[in-house]
Amino acid sequence: MKRKIIFLILVIFLFSGCSNIENNTDKRYKVKVIDNTENEAIILGGDIKGEFNILLSKTPSEKEVLDYIDKYIVSSDSETNDYLIYGFERVQKKNIKRRVNNFFRGNIQEKFSEEDYLRKNYVEIDKIEDLSYLQDKELRSFVLEYLQIGYKIIGKNGVFYPEINYDFYLKYKKDLSLETNIYFELMQKEYASIVINDGSLNITWDEVFKRILLAEKYVTNYKSAEKYDEVSELYKKYVEIYLFGTPNTPAFDGNNKLKKYLKQSYDNVYLENLSSIFVLKLREYFKLLKQSNYYLDDVVDKYRSDIRENINQKK
Repeated sequence: MKRKIIFLILVIFLFSGCSNIENNTDKRYKVKVIDNTENEAIILGGDIKGEFNILLSKTPSEKEVLDYIDKYIVSSDSETNDYLIYGFERVQKKNIKRRVNNFFRGNIQEKFSEEDYLRKNYVEIDKIEDLSYLQDKELRSFVLEYLQIGYKIIGKNGVFYPEINYDFYLKYKKDLSLETNIYFELMQKEYASIVINDGSLNITWDEVFKRILLAEKYVTNYKSAEKYDEVSELYKKYVEIYLFGTPNTPAFDGNNKLKKYLKQSYDNVYLENLSSIFVLKLREYFKLLKQSNYYLDDVVDKYRSDIRENINQKK
């Protein structure tokens, strides 16, 4: 009789446990999943990150990843959202070479060259809303497919190819952490207007300084972040350009005197009340420049070299 009672209690316990798992969608429990590549994985039931990793293991298309993100992204959990968006960026970076190669197959380049509007105007194709200027319907459909999965089309020297469109990520801005938004803002600026083009400065000195501040905000506050090393390299690059210039846009002219427009930018920074590691160093640098009448002497050169070498030493 005792055995029957124990058995009955055990059965009730098991069934009630199963019932709780089925009725509570927030319940975390281990589930064994076999995907179509016959790889076995253990994930947590209801774990968006775990299921996302399973998806990524199957080498999905950008559209499949976006469909998953759009289905599960939630504004209340920025950590998970960051994870999903970084995953999409990894897929784009992995696929970009193949995506570019697709533009040089068949007669795609020929179709672009036959478009009247593209011959007469420099166009960066990044807006889904209006592609009516593309007369070839097949080309329009081809381009639309790329725009919908986060690429833009660049036309340079008569050649057209796709590039990651970081403006595309802005639609997720409200769902992401400040850390991740700063990173994508930097990427958007970097891809929209590259700093150096053919050895020349491609943006204003003031814009270089703004990027320094944005990158510094990231590397100062998020030292253990996934994108720390990448942003740190950008930060160092911007600082070097702001102090030394570029091969075709040097900071000092042929007579070793500070260029007029760079001096104006330094003046603006000196007058602003900004709390920044780099600004503090730049103010000291600017004092030395004043003392040298804005000529590049050994003292000035050593100080700017020291800034470059020591900026953002991770502690």
